[in-house]
Amino acid sequence: MEKYVVINIANQEFGINIQNVTSIEKVSNPTSVPNMEKYVKGIVNIRGTIYPVIDSSQLFFNTSTILTDQTRFIMINTEDVVACFLVDYAKEILSFDNDKIKPFSQISSSSSALFEGIVTIQERLVSIINVKEMIHSLDNFAMIQTQVEQSALNQLN
Repeated sequence: MEKYVVINIANQEFGINIQNVTSIEKVSNPTSVPNMEKYVKGIVNIRGTIYPVIDSSQLFFNTSTILTDQTRFIMINTEDVVACFLVDYAKEILSFDNDKIKPFSQISSSSSALFEGIVTIQERLVSIINVKEMIHSLDNFAMIQTQVEQSALNQLN
């Protein structure tokens, strides 16, 4: 059985494998950085480390996430990337077998590499995000990481 953090983005439920989640943090206002991609809300300092903030609503639905008391940063970690994923709220942690995940190709003809598939949980549909593919598909993310690292170095000097 695998564990997934179920999050809400624009009134839709998504799951992220808990192996890719370092922590769930309360939101602080991100610092804007000029000339960033539209999906980057800014940067934040969490426990002395600077992270880019990826606005999940902007990324998936082309609308900005509205910051509320429930809004959370999901700290995402892949082999080569660490980032904050801004979500409306973190709902729960669920366990289920990976064979319960149905590929999008069985549901629609337009399969997306951003998603591993979809799972039905208690009559709810939860889209499972492929975190590694999502990060690697982002336009100019390598450049953004470099800019964030430069900002962090500038803060130290």
